Amino acid sequence: MHFISPVPSFFLTFVSAFIVHFYNKGKVERFQLTVEEFICEASLVKIKDLVHLNSLYRPWLEEGYQHKEHEGIAKISPMSAFQKDEKRIRFATPEECYDAFLHEDTRTVDKTGCFSLNGVTFEAGVAFIRKKVDVRFDPFDLSVVEVWHGGEKKLDAIPIVVGEFTNTPRTKKTATEVGRSRLLDIYTKENEKRLRNATGILRFDPQGGNPNV
Repeated sequence: MHFISPVPSFFLTFVSAFIVHFYNKGKVERFQLTVEEFICEASLVKIKDLVHLNSLYRPWLEEGYQHKEHEGIAKISPMSAFQKDEKRIRFATPEECYDAFLHEDTRTVDKTGCFSLNGVTFEAGVAFIRKKVDVRFDPFDLSVVEVWHGGEKKLDAIPIVVGEFTNTPRTKKTATEVGRSRLLDIYTKENEKRLRNATGILRFDPQGGNPNV
């Protein structure tokens, strides 16, 4: 049913044939009969490869169908009926065909700004967190995905590449030997200053020297 979605892009109308109503799909069945007749004839030939098969099918299609009179179109050939049509034919470009047949789906962007598609994680951006976006993609090439929101194309998302986890050991910091302690020096100077200012107080020298009164 995916082939129904590109129909509006080419200004065509999709019409389903009723079951058992053979006249609704008679042209398709008649062409299929022509293909089956070719297969029967081709079975008599030793086919080398696909190129050889196509070289045999082309003359069969042109002479056995395209340039053969059909009763359903006033006994003229399909090629003659095609050439008599005055409507101008607009041929679609390869880019238009590619765009028309892209698959479409809806995804919800998670809290990290990412969404998953066919097992591949893509980044939509923080602007679409917790929002539903439409994605258009080629199922055979997920190197880029179109992100649509509000009917407008917002960006081309590419797969997120997550590297392998590596448990890097932490480097131990070694203490640097400086030969002194600044905190101890400060405390020593403050203590000497405090002792010099202490007058009239009995104190004893902790080293066993003469006490100062």
